[in-house]
Amino acid sequence: MIECVVFCEARADAQVAQRLADRILRDAAPWADGVLDALRAWRGDRHRHGDDDVWFVKWTDLKKRPTGRPHRRLRIHGRYGRTIKGEAAQARKALVWTALERPDANAVILMRDDDGQNRRPSFEAARVDAGPAVVLALPTPEVEAWSIVAFDPADDTEEEALASLRADLGAHPHAVAHRLAPKRDDLPRGTKTVLGRLTAHDPRRALRGLHALPLDTLRARGDAVGLTAFLDELSTRLAPLLTPSPRT
Repeated sequence: MIECVVFCEARADAQVAQRLADRILRDAAPWADGVLDALRAWRGDRHRHGDDDVWFVKWTDLKKRPTGRPHRRLRIHGRYGRTIKGEAAQARKALVWTALERPDANAVILMRDDDGQNRRPSFEAARVDAGPAVVLALPTPEVEAWSIVAFDPADDTEEEALASLRADLGAHPHAVAHRLAPKRDDLPRGTKTVLGRLTAHDPRRALRGLHALPLDTLRARGDAVGLTAFLDELSTRLAPLLTPSPRT
């Protein structure tokens, strides 16, 4: 049984991480298809969206969250009791909180937009000696870039939108997704701007490629934006928790 806590910035991010994780699990363990919900549970805080519940922990909520012990905040230490700071401290806090508040969790996904900050070394340091399987999801520059590299036009309107963007960007959006400006929807080369033009600002359309394209295609396109690394970590760190397969 996999019990996994996802730490991320927003509900949509959690859904991207969880659905990609489920795709990897089904690919690695075909016997689990149809019964995956009984073998994998998402833990954290409940976030209601329509008729669906999405379970995860927001980074902003974690900052002010105490442990189960009254009036104590998490104290973050690295190896040998050394205090760690910055990005590594935030990531470590997530792991400590999981150990204290969700002790049955055997997996954690730490998802954070890179935003040009090169967060990976800090997150790598934070997961050293961690108890659960820790998977890093660090989109470059932000998660919308994953949807951009997974986008293929489905009709004439989308073909025209892609052609217009190629002319404006001077290259195919797949090729420059990692160099777009994060957190800006007011810039022509902003990640959100480019994705919005491709998908007519339809959030469901933005996720279609991530849900439907073959995993090998996503891996081939996703190296520069951090998608390949995430899929590989899901395969090597999360998927083994579902094996060995049951005897038939």
